[in-house]
Amino acid sequence: MIAALPQSLVLLAFLSVGLGCRRTDFCAGAPTCFGAEAAQCRNVPGCLSAPVCVLDPLRGVDCSSPSTEVDCMNSGDCTWSAGLCGESCGRIPDLPSCVSTPSCVWSACSGRARACRLYSADQCPISPIGCYVDPGN
Repeated sequence: MIAALPQSLVLLAFLSVGLGCRRTDFCAGAPTCFGAEAAQCRNVPGCLSAPVCVLDPLRGVDCSSPSTEVDCMNSGDCTWSAGLCGESCGRIPDLPSCVSTPSCVWSACSGRARACRLYSADQCPISPIGCYVDPGN
């Protein structure tokens, strides 16, 4: 019988259910259009199958987040152009020059990946390198 349960147990059950419904996870990471193969490009919005030199995604630098030239230039691996912050490696035009530049790698994919923080945890475009769901606190 439910009426026989002590009030403290009913309150504890209510709080447990309520806490379980609160989500703290979010989409995090440094978005990248990096892909060793062109097929990987279709998994990340904003990316397309066209080879280009990119900043090594393992560095974890997010050039899509800075919104001012000063913040962009302070990131070290980013460059400001036409009012947008972007990867400095993107200016390298060919494979030999790209692979000879420390911090740059050649990618089968190019484009401008949308910032991970703009996605909900449910819509986070999880990739081997790039966005991931952070469980929060």
